[in-house]
Amino acid sequence: MIDFAHSTHSKMPNPLVTHEGPDEGYLFGLENLIAHLKEIQRTG
Repeated sequence: MIDFAHSTHSKMPNPLVTHEGPDEGYLFGLENLIAHLKEIQRTG
C-alpha cells in the first residue's frame, strides 16, 4: 500500500511544511488490518 497523505513537493503553496518520522495513523490502520486478517484466518 502507498499512503500519499503527507506527500509534498517543491511547487506546493507552502513548501516549508515537512512531515518527518512514521505516519502513526497509517501504522495503526495497518496493524488493525493485520489483526483482522489474522482473526479471519484463525476462525476460518
